[in-house]
Amino acid sequence: MPSGAVEAPVPRGSAAAGSVDIAPTSAPTSAAPTGAVSAGAVSAVAELRDETMTNPWWKLMDTRIGIVPVPVFIGIVAIIAAYVRLGEVPADLTTAILVLGAGGFACAEIGKHIPGLKRIGAAAILATFVPSYLVYTHIIPSALKLSITTFTEQSNFLYLFIGSIIVGSILGMDRRMLIGGFLKIL
Repeated sequence: MPSGAVEAPVPRGSAAAGSVDIAPTSAPTSAAPTGAVSAGAVSAVAELRDETMTNPWWKLMDTRIGIVPVPVFIGIVAIIAAYVRLGEVPADLTTAILVLGAGGFACAEIGKHIPGLKRIGAAAILATFVPSYLVYTHIIPSALKLSITTFTEQSNFLYLFIGSIIVGSILGMDRRMLIGGFLKIL
């Protein structure tokens, strides 16, 4: 093709398109796909799935601490460690969410793997009390403690957190039990 020339768009269903067509070739370009999938598309998806499952990077990304993939968690911990080493941990929303999330997910993950105690809620217990113990024994660096304390005092984060727990607990209840409870109160 000469330089400066513009390719004309190739209509759906054309063999020159070079892509997998999921719509019938007789359908106009504005019609929605009918859901028919060609054998080539199925094999392409199966090949991509097989490649993804054998790729070590994606296996690592599928391993999670809480809801965070392990490589992302390691990155978050590295960022927090760099701030602590500099001695200046910002007290902004983003940093506080990273610090609190990483600490909470790590404690909860440990609690999920303690035999016997995991059945009585060790994940929630550890996520609640281990950070308090670490502050009490001065294991958490003072810069990190100051950042978290400043954030929680200035932003009223605890009000949002407590409200979220209450609303989440109510919305997580069985609908019939919730309605029955309201009817008994009224």
